[in-house]
This record gives sequence, structure tokens and C-alpha cells, in this order.
Amino acid sequence: MYALSSVRITAVMVGYLTLPAGALAQPLPSPSSPPAIAVQQTEGTVKHIDPSSNTLTLADGTEFIVPERLMTGARNDLTPGIPVKVSFQQEGGRKVVTQFEIVR
Repeated sequence: MYALSSVRITAVMVGYLTLPAGALAQPLPSPSSPPAIAVQQTEGTVKHIDPSSNTLTLADGTEFIVPERLMTGARNDLTPGIPVKVSFQQEGGRKVVTQFEIVR
């Protein structure tokens, strides 16, 4: 009986050791799907808009980078004193606008 038990244990261990390395590994997330970046929102009143540096500053001092594609359409709409709702993402320590809406 002792000999039979050691044969079974040996067979199980040999089977375990001969499995391919990936057979027991957990699947990794796909590198093609980057982690989601959180979009944040705030509301405020426009204090200053600088088309040359693509920046928008609210009355509370919060400064945003406005991508050129948004700045082009916003030059006539964003003026000091206008209340806005700004959606943005943090990128490298800067707040980058993803969307804005003039609050009426």
C-alpha cells in the first residue's frame, strides 16, 4: 500500500511539473485597451481666455488647457463673465478640456 501511494503522488507531481507555464497563469488585461481616464467637471465664470496659449481661466483661478479643435469654435462664445460648465481630464498635472457648455 505504501508503494502504491508514493506512485500516485509521484504521478501527480510529474503531471503538475510538465504543464505548460501558461496553464496555471491568470490572463493579463489586453494591452490594446488602455485604462480609462476619469473625466471631471466643474462650473464657474470665465475670467480670461487666451487664444495664443489656448488657456481658459475661471474666476476662481482654475486654469485649463483648451485643445485647438475646441478653441477654434469657442473664440467668439467664451468671453469674460460668461458662466460655463467644463469637463476635463488631468494630463501631466494639467487640466485639459474635453468639452465645455455655456450655462444659460
